[in-house]
Amino acid sequence: MHTIALAGCGKIAGYLDINNLKTHLGVISSSENLKLKLVTDVDLTKAKKISSIFKCNADTKISNFLDKNYIDILTICSPDHTHFELIKD
Repeated sequence: MHTIALAGCGKIAGYLDINNLKTHLGVISSSENLKLKLVTDVDLTKAKKISSIFKCNADTKISNFLDKNYIDILTICSPDHTHFELIKD
């Protein structure tokens, strides 16, 4: 089992259709070997909607969470210009 943090809960992540296998959330939800542990988004309402479905934590910043729990995989689904700061955190 691999634990995942997902940064960005928009279209690429699969916010509109979490069962779409062409999205990150679709793949995560269809796999028995992946467990979503944290979702982050600048819009906390979106993050909380996804977190309620996957029964995981929600936050606006990934850095608020990474010191507290072990994450195997970080999937970045935010706009391109935000990737560097997310990885740096």
